[in-house]
Amino acid sequence: MDASGANAPKGDRHSIQRVSELIESVSDPACLKSAVIELLEYRETVPDLACYIWYSYGTITVLLSQILSIYPLLTTGNLSTIDSHQVWACLTLLQSVASHPDTKHEFIKALMPVYLYPFLSIPAGNHKPNEFLRLTGLGILGAMVSGEDPVVFNFLLESDVIPRCLEIMQICSELSKNVATFIVLKVLLYDAGLAALFEVPEKFYAVVSVLHQMITSAGQSISVRLFKHILRFYLRLTEHPKGKQPLAKALPACLLTALETGYYDRVFAQDPSVRELLERLIKAVA
Repeated sequence: MDASGANAPKGDRHSIQRVSELIESVSDPACLKSAVIELLEYRETVPDLACYIWYSYGTITVLLSQILSIYPLLTTGNLSTIDSHQVWACLTLLQSVASHPDTKHEFIKALMPVYLYPFLSIPAGNHKPNEFLRLTGLGILGAMVSGEDPVVFNFLLESDVIPRCLEIMQICSELSKNVATFIVLKVLLYDAGLAALFEVPEKFYAVVSVLHQMITSAGQSISVRLFKHILRFYLRLTEHPKGKQPLAKALPACLLTALETGYYDRVFAQDPSVRELLERLIKAVA
């Protein structure tokens, strides 16, 4: 990249120079691991780091080769913490590319999110290195949807991301459930995303079934953050003309009676806004 003129990348000269050196080092197998780790330090001081990574020759290919190399280990318990951390670093650099305004559309055109699918499909379990990478993959998608970009939403609607997130919402760790629920909710907050859900009744009922399972399995121990995501999810479904009536019949009984029974009083005490969300939901389906 040309660092001169009106289109010069942002960042101080020393940082930009060091990033350029590290980008070159990524292509050297002897320096690859340390260069990737050090590049992470410049995410704040060099806002255009994503452009360096995306437009420099061979850098994305090297990062992908590192990511692809551990695919066979994702369905086993044999992934080491060291290998997991190295791939996390590569994925985190890709997150910069996926969320930067000058590279995110190129990231999608190249179908780069497809390389995240194996991380979303990691079997649920307690193997921390694997869980760490699933969360990182979800984090990239979370960063993408945070930008409120129709191009991103349309891509996700046409991809396999939503079904994979729904599966994670049912069976994975609390952290993974939170991020996966956030991703699907953000897509549904996009009008075309909500409309797509109601095109086929089975899609709507599949989502409602997942939410029902999440509520009933968590019981009174549900976290404030996850509960708020789920309630906002339900509220969004009521905003579609076809949503209110079937949702009124599908809501878990513990939600509909919670204000009278005190079932979620512990959660309400932690965050009163949860009660307000539940009151809105009950009113919406009444």
